[in-house]
Amino acid sequence: MSLNTILYLAAGLVLGTLLILHARTQKKMKSKFLLLDSQLLLLFMWGSLSWVFIEIAGVLVYGFLAWLGVRFTKYWLAFGWTAHLVWDWVLHFRGAGSAVAPEWYVFLCISFDLFIAGYIIVGLTSRIKTRAA
Repeated sequence: MSLNTILYLAAGLVLGTLLILHARTQKKMKSKFLLLDSQLLLLFMWGSLSWVFIEIAGVLVYGFLAWLGVRFTKYWLAFGWTAHLVWDWVLHFRGAGSAVAPEWYVFLCISFDLFIAGYIIVGLTSRIKTRAA
């Protein structure tokens, strides 16, 4: 793993930490940022209209998962963040999307997604343990 990759991953963790610190002061702020990753990627669409449609499909899917997370259970939010990590890896790193998304963005986004999903899962499981005690 190169130093650049490590720096990209670290940047995702720093941004994830900043988001969590900010979200803790805002009600329902965590779920609203579920779409941020997909929407940011639209900035890197320099030509292919088909990629814009693929990313819009992602925005719709992750937006729906965010809605489920707000409406029903935060496990949907954790699932959405984890699914987005897979989306980034499969589509933007290993797949045809690698021509669209720069490598730094993919690694930053992967660590960001993993960090946020982990934070949500830890928060949910600690609440369950607290209730059981």
